[in-house]
Amino acid sequence: MATFQRREGKGGTSYRVTIRLKGHPPDSATFRRLTDAKRWAVETEAAIRSGRYFGVTRRRTFDLLRMWRNKIEGWILEQVGMEQQSTDAQGLRVVKGSAA
Repeated sequence: MATFQRREGKGGTSYRVTIRLKGHPPDSATFRRLTDAKRWAVETEAAIRSGRYFGVTRRRTFDLLRMWRNKIEGWILEQVGMEQQSTDAQGLRVVKGSAA
């Protein structure tokens, strides 16, 4: 079941949604518009019930793994005398220098 909380802040009004379903960890998100909050709540509850939702924990785990991969990748490139230059639209790293 979703609960909605109206919040007043420096940036104006926002709406925090918390979803709690038995057997699943709670998840929450904040939106500027109440309609967006309601839409997210309905879609997320449906995804949880059908087993398609991975939740906050898995998202944070993947973010942490991505961060460490980038740090290790940068260290390896530094060791061989190359440097990370930029990231393109698909998230691929463009490197400068040669590994010879």
